[in-house]
Amino acid sequence: MKRLLVIFLTLLLLFAVFVSCNNGDSPAETTDIPETSLEESETEAMPLVINPSDYIIVYPSDGFKEKYFALLLSNTFQRETEANLPYRTDTTDERECEILIGKTNRAETQAMLEDIEAHDLIIKVVGKKIIIWASEEELYDAAVFRLMEALALGNMSLPSDFCIIADTLKTKPAADSFAKNTSIGFTAELSNSKSAVEIRIGDVKDSKFRGYVVEFTAGSVALYKQENKRTELAKKVVISEIGKKYNVMCSYDGEYLRAYLSDPELDLEPWAAFEIKASELAGAVYVCEATGYGALLSAPEFGTVSTLASGTTYQNNVIMNAADPDIIYHEGYYYMYVTGDHYPVYRSADLAKWELVGVSLLEVSWNIDKRYMWAPDVEYINGKFYMAVSMGEAGFGIAVADRPEGPFVCAGDMPFLTKTIDGHIFVDEDGRIYLYYTSWCDGRAYGIWGVEMEADCLTPKWETEKLIFTPTEDWESSMNMGGIVEAPYMLKKDGVYYMVYSGSNYQADYAVGYATSTKPLEGFVKSANNPILRGTADTRGTGHCSIIETPAGGMVMVYHVHNTPTAVQPRHVAIDPVRFVKTADGYRLEVCGPTTSKVPIDIFGK
Repeated sequence: MKRLLVIFLTLLLLFAVFVSCNNGDSPAETTDIPETSLEESETEAMPLVINPSDYIIVYPSDGFKEKYFALLLSNTFQRETEANLPYRTDTTDERECEILIGKTNRAETQAMLEDIEAHDLIIKVVGKKIIIWASEEELYDAAVFRLMEALALGNMSLPSDFCIIADTLKTKPAADSFAKNTSIGFTAELSNSKSAVEIRIGDVKDSKFRGYVVEFTAGSVALYKQENKRTELAKKVVISEIGKKYNVMCSYDGEYLRAYLSDPELDLEPWAAFEIKASELAGAVYVCEATGYGALLSAPEFGTVSTLASGTTYQNNVIMNAADPDIIYHEGYYYMYVTGDHYPVYRSADLAKWELVGVSLLEVSWNIDKRYMWAPDVEYINGKFYMAVSMGEAGFGIAVADRPEGPFVCAGDMPFLTKTIDGHIFVDEDGRIYLYYTSWCDGRAYGIWGVEMEADCLTPKWETEKLIFTPTEDWESSMNMGGIVEAPYMLKKDGVYYMVYSGSNYQADYAVGYATSTKPLEGFVKSANNPILRGTADTRGTGHCSIIETPAGGMVMVYHVHNTPTAVQPRHVAIDPVRFVKTADGYRLEVCGPTTSKVPIDIFGK
């Protein structure tokens, strides 16, 4: 029942918060925002326990909109508790337990008139009464949602100092449009885990908002398209600290709408959390609003953004009709190996222009089914190039070459594992070699496995083989096919191993995450920030990546994407920057992508 209630209220909230409160003619305005709190009181005061049979809803006798939302709240309680919560005007006799909506004549409301006049949304516990105030009609939907959400979390109880104060910052660019080269930004501070901040960019027709909405919460940054219904276009997991200030910004260059979230305490260039083509924004009249529910917002600042990327640029997709890319750098060139007959290999001097230099594995000497040549992975060790190869489910092994473009030669008489794919060779700082792969061979648990190799990189030390991890997270599953974890790729920084991997089915919501450990073969814990790369409305199927550091000190991630947002094949290769971001307990990995716009190559040197 509670789940149905939350779904019902969420739909109401989504309808309400996207209805514009600005008719497009008033000047820009901002509202000072006081401290807000939705956390437990630090005192030992008893919480307010809601027994619907004890309560009555009270609204002003002349309040039409308040009466409507009294009815809504009554119906909501009835759905939740099967109890009838009556609603009456404030001309009725006063009771000890009341929910006061709007400017009632009750003493508790009258004592708050100064706050009521100053703010847009208030929900506050005073004694055994709950005061609900919204400056505009649609905000009462939000008030009902926030109140019932808090009651559900607290098992029909509220802290005795429960208080939400939220204000709507209504702003418009000077040109009366969120036009080409425009940006809007402000600082935002989430006061609790349920806080939400939204930037709305769009127009108002028939009193209904239509456009784009960027939402910032404690767990993510997301972009939605609001038309007749709200549709998610992009979302990135971002774990934000409660009570800490963040910079939130949207920009529009005439073609792409981008959302940025940055920590002002970090000396890092802000990277777009995502970008979406939104050409229809240019030239029209739009309102631009920011609303914080249980959050503190500064006044917005408007600026300009450049529409052209300077210098040498690249634009995804950099290689067409290719998948499962692996990249290395050797003697001034980047080499990229992809899935395909005999493993095609591409070369580039600058990451922007790529040429096909041939195929790298001319002949498979193993006596196995050679139809499927999947996911090559190459590592340069002691003057030779070693390639982990997988022939579908038929076999998995190592091939060796003297040059990066090949030809590679299969080593040994037979591959050493069947039903094993996506091999990755990693050389640790002490010279030890490890091989990682996804395997379900011989009835073993499906997942990512690892084994230490002999110094020849050809012979596994089978006694060291360990299961690294199995699929356990929701994002790793799709298409009712169960969990999938594959395409392992290892990084190491400051003594910590970062196992980057792909999850979900490659035909569906393919995405990239990572896990960390202080040991190369055990103890890996998946990041709370997963997935760090996932599809958008413009790009789908982002996964199977490899990463390399550039000579300039930047980091490059190569991965594949679907042909279009609605068609999987043929897949294509994309590249985007990736970096380590310092945190209180180490580092997190961050990807600037997926991108489809022109990107300056010099971003890889930063």
